[in-house]
Amino acid sequence: TSPHLIINDPVGFNMQFAQRGLWGRGLYFATNCTYSHKYKYVVQENVFSMFVATVFVGYVKEMDEDRNITTPPSRPNSTDRYHSVQGRRCGEMIHIIYENCMAYPSYLIKYTNPN
Repeated sequence: TSPHLIINDPVGFNMQFAQRGLWGRGLYFATNCTYSHKYKYVVQENVFSMFVATVFVGYVKEMDEDRNITTPPSRPNSTDRYHSVQGRRCGEMIHIIYENCMAYPSYLIKYTNPN
C-alpha cells in the first residue's frame, strides 16, 4: 500500500489499512528498523520507503500471539484498559496499538539496501 494512502487520515495512520496480524487488527510498530524492513514499501528497484513514527504506548501489556485481539485487555483491579500490547517476534519487540490517534507518522524516509 502506498505510504501516502496510509497517512491520509487527519489523526495519523489510516486504520482502514490495518490488517489482522499476530496480535489482532491493529497498527504494528517495531523498535528495530531491520525488522520493519520486511514490511517496506518498494518505490523502485532497490529503493524503499518506511515510516519513522512517534508512538504513544502508555500502559503496555506484554502478550503472547492472539489473532483475535481487537483492543488491549483490561488492567488488573481497574475498569481501564491497557493502551497497547507488545510482543516478541524473531527476537524483536513489537508494539501494537488499536487506535490511530496513538501514533503519528513523523518521517517518511527513502533508502536503499546495499545487500
